[in-house]
Amino acid sequence: MTDETHDAPLFECTDPALARPPAALIERCCAVAREIGASLAAEPDVSVLNDVVLNQVLVRFATPDGDPDAADRLTRAVVQEI
Repeated sequence: MTDETHDAPLFECTDPALARPPAALIERCCAVAREIGASLAAEPDVSVLNDVVLNQVLVRFATPDGDPDAADRLTRAVVQEI
């Protein structure tokens, strides 16, 4: 271990959204996830499979014929498009 100091890059935050404390940013991400979950749950043929308490929403899209394999394919296709 040495007593040398090293220059470290300094970054200035010019975006007001990023200048907030991390807790505020995390809370906003979680709130957005809850909004997305509620919006998706209100749609026909969409099931929200988890309690949205953090920043993740687990969904499954159903097909009109009720085929679970087709629903899995549709869900994967939707995720690929996002």
